[in-house]
Amino acid sequence: MCAVPSQYTLSLGLAALLAMALKGSRVEGGANLQEVLSAWKARQASTKSIDFKWSALETRTKFETEALRPPGTRTSPVSPPDQATFKASMRFVVESKRRVRFDYDGQNWSDSQGKYVPFRTLEVFDGSARTVFFPIGHEFPSAHITKAEAATSARDVRSLPLLLLYYPIDASLGQFRVDDVKFTDQKGIVGETHCLVLKHNEESLWVDPAMDFVPLRYYQYRKGAIHRHIELSYTQDKVHGWTAKSWKNVSFGPSGDLLDSMTSTVTEYKINEGISDGDFVLTYPSGTWVNNHMTKDRYLVREGGSKRPILDGEYNGSNYETILRTEPPGSSSRFWTIAGIAIALAVLLGGALFFYKRAKLHKTDFVIHISRLP
Repeated sequence: MCAVPSQYTLSLGLAALLAMALKGSRVEGGANLQEVLSAWKARQASTKSIDFKWSALETRTKFETEALRPPGTRTSPVSPPDQATFKASMRFVVESKRRVRFDYDGQNWSDSQGKYVPFRTLEVFDGSARTVFFPIGHEFPSAHITKAEAATSARDVRSLPLLLLYYPIDASLGQFRVDDVKFTDQKGIVGETHCLVLKHNEESLWVDPAMDFVPLRYYQYRKGAIHRHIELSYTQDKVHGWTAKSWKNVSFGPSGDLLDSMTSTVTEYKINEGISDGDFVLTYPSGTWVNNHMTKDRYLVREGGSKRPILDGEYNGSNYETILRTEPPGSSSRFWTIAGIAIALAVLLGGALFFYKRAKLHKTDFVIHISRLP
């Protein structure tokens, strides 16, 4: 259900007529689309940064769990339950330089344990690279670093409601291309609110003209069938206007089966307040496997922050602890080879210095002897 502004002085009937009037002549004339885009651009320009935290009740079905599993990777005879519901919490940060952070703290299905287990992810885009860090939920913590753009991290379906509200057509983050946003002749009603319905490729967005064209409902289609459905409700902030209060985010499979559902409630938010640089720097605990696809480095983080390189073919799927405790294969022989070379160079340098001093001494003696000749 969408929120109807409490301070709206017109009756619901008059408000509906006004919305229909806006939807009629002005939509046909094309001016209303420009008005919507102008309102979106103004909200984007005034929203330099956001930092939202929310709690969610998440329902995940067997269909979703199986869909996320690569073919042939099941390692347990235990199948996920038809449906599981659990609590989760999330955080989404976008700052003025378009650095992005997304945190998820919930659960995920574990084949090895045959049940849902605590699961956490931290994803950061620092301006040039994207890091996805899994501190818990797998056999060991791991981090994966790739070259990316801000939109790669921002367009997570779990934070999509906030993207639709604050950055729908932002060049670096936005969900929509301005040129592809069109009006439809569809009549949209959410509760008692008449909405304008916009289309963007295989997406449709229902906006409220009485609330600065904020989105109330969103649909994403695949091959003509609804794949994702989002509904948002709002509260009015004295400084920042209409602000997301809660939303429901639901996805469906090709046959219409429920995949997952999240009912979210905002617990804390900051808009245009200082965001620390530290929010975009991740510190890895001992034992973290780091895979840097940009530099081709692979290593385990050890106590004190030292790095233990992982050689190609060294990990066999079950020797993580051994790798963490030992040095890379051949590292001892390499050490002695390097040490031998260093010793040989030291001997050569010492010998050269000895002969140089000896030659210099002999030259001095020769000069002395010459000077003593009669």
